[in-house]
Amino acid sequence: MLATGCGGSSSSSRPPQTTLAISASSIALSVTGLTEYGVSGTPSSGVARQITVTNTGSNTAINVAVSSPTWPAGTTSSTDCGSTLSASSSCTITITPGATASSDGTNPCSVGTAPVPGTIQVSGANTNTVSSNAVVLSYGCIYQGGYAYAFDDTTPTSASVGGKVAATADQASAFPNGIVWSSNGSTGGGSGGANLTGASYDAIPGIDETSTPASGSPSYATFSAGFASAYTNLNPFIAASFGSCDGSFDGACNTSNIVAFYNQFITNNTAASGNASPFTASTGPTNVSDYAAGLCKQTINGHSDWYLPAQCEMGYGSATSCGSAGSPALQNMQSNLVDFNGLNLLAGVYWGSTQTAVSGAAGAWVHSFAGGGGSVLFNALKGVQAGVRCSRALVP
Repeated sequence: MLATGCGGSSSSSRPPQTTLAISASSIALSVTGLTEYGVSGTPSSGVARQITVTNTGSNTAINVAVSSPTWPAGTTSSTDCGSTLSASSSCTITITPGATASSDGTNPCSVGTAPVPGTIQVSGANTNTVSSNAVVLSYGCIYQGGYAYAFDDTTPTSASVGGKVAATADQASAFPNGIVWSSNGSTGGGSGGANLTGASYDAIPGIDETSTPASGSPSYATFSAGFASAYTNLNPFIAASFGSCDGSFDGACNTSNIVAFYNQFITNNTAASGNASPFTASTGPTNVSDYAAGLCKQTINGHSDWYLPAQCEMGYGSATSCGSAGSPALQNMQSNLVDFNGLNLLAGVYWGSTQTAVSGAAGAWVHSFAGGGGSVLFNALKGVQAGVRCSRALVP
């Protein structure tokens, strides 16, 4: 009888179970103090972000507790979660970032390293335990496969900060041992930083520095006329095959147009070696390892949505629409991976995806990454062998 009585007492004191759910298993924030050039309204970084905890069960959660990690200097968190949470009810945890990035275990990740996430845990006496990993990012931190160089805090505060990263390693070595902007299917003979016999000279529509979403440049009509004079093939494209890109600013759109053309053809365009047009193109695709934008269509660090950055994503320059060091048109790789805190994570001459408006068939923009104010944007023949460093947008 004593054993039965003890068992009955234990059963009656056990609280009815319920289930907690958390809105995000991971969340990324930006540090305070950065100016988000190129984002609508030019906001400041460091927007506070919220995680929601919901009681999805049918009983009240009791003795609810929120455990926060040791945050980087200046970052704080607060919660409106009480000790109980009724069925179908929610409460929030707010993280307010400071000016210091999350640590890599020793130093802030802004030195060019990956952050160690801080873990928030929520549990109750009659619930499961839920958790969310949080990081506070600055320029130079490695996140989602690359070095962060741009942030967008206009994303919903219930999600991670948006932005862009550059791959952590070159996809082609910097000039003079790099790759041509566009390939004619021939390996050619590269020397002295150029491979003029291995390049193709085609004016891809909608990707030069004057191109806008409202008016692509070169126009599709200009492209069609150029194609007809250069090739015996019938033009298989229609205007809808190519986007009208913001040529100086949208490398993802530029890359899509470039790859659309070279996926269709191996051009056999060998004008640089003395042959005369028209040429007969072979059925594509051109090998993506043979030209600059193609290298960014490979899987890099576990991600497959990379692109060749546009000229203003790479840097700034007084002769372009990309602004200046003090007021760039976009958050860019030069400002935030080279100049920022003397990171110098890039050096040398690299291709961008922006074609030149003058003689677009022959040239595209390159950027020379250098510290101490030595950077410059300029245009080069598509047969120059420059470097490639791909970019991708963060997934909030």
